[in-house]
Amino acid sequence: MVAESGRVYAASTDENLYVIDAATGEELQRSSIGAVWATPLLLDGTLYVGTMEGELLALDMETLESAWDLTFKIGAGLLTDPRAVNGSIIVGGLGGKLYAVNAETGEEQWAFGGASNWFWGPAAVDEEGGMVYASNMDSNIYALDAETGESAWEFDGEALFRAGAVLAGDTVVAVDDDGFVWGLDSATGELAWNAATELDESTFATPLVLDENAVLIVARNGDVYTIDVETGRPTPQGIN
Repeated sequence: MVAESGRVYAASTDENLYVIDAATGEELQRSSIGAVWATPLLLDGTLYVGTMEGELLALDMETLESAWDLTFKIGAGLLTDPRAVNGSIIVGGLGGKLYAVNAETGEEQWAFGGASNWFWGPAAVDEEGGMVYASNMDSNIYALDAETGESAWEFDGEALFRAGAVLAGDTVVAVDDDGFVWGLDSATGELAWNAATELDESTFATPLVLDENAVLIVARNGDVYTIDVETGRPTPQGIN
């Protein structure tokens, strides 16, 4: 779900995209687009939505008509929240591939097929550095050139990554399904901390970057932590 200009855009597993008045809750528009598990991306008046039918849609935010002359479609569902980097939309899913799609035309820029499982969590992108950091359910994190899709490094973790990776300063932070938080040097993929930080519970949620020095993590049992990006030290946060 995303919002802009007093409108909320909500895509659903019931195959509909809803446009809702943010002030009143009134339904303004509805469009049948296919089942969606990911959060849409709203960028420069265009809504980018990946569907479980394997389509990446680009829709005019006012009319919900297609902004592309062609349809980008693959043979597997698109799970990840779309991310924008240097004129491309990054998206992946059940087919085990990550794609860069031209944001203006819908043409495929590249496809990375080096993973052996699903891309579920959204990729982290670095506009200035021209990099994409993507976690995969094969227990790996991949650093890819945003322009070419070529691999800069790969990190082999100890458990699958369902949640997405994030970039805080020069550190890539990701949480695996065993509840270990990994901090990696974004340039090399080497450990930024002496060891992974172990939480009491795993998480399905992608961490939230608070600033370059801290990320917030919500565990499956509702516990909330902030992680010091420099040291990896977790601090539990009380929720009333």
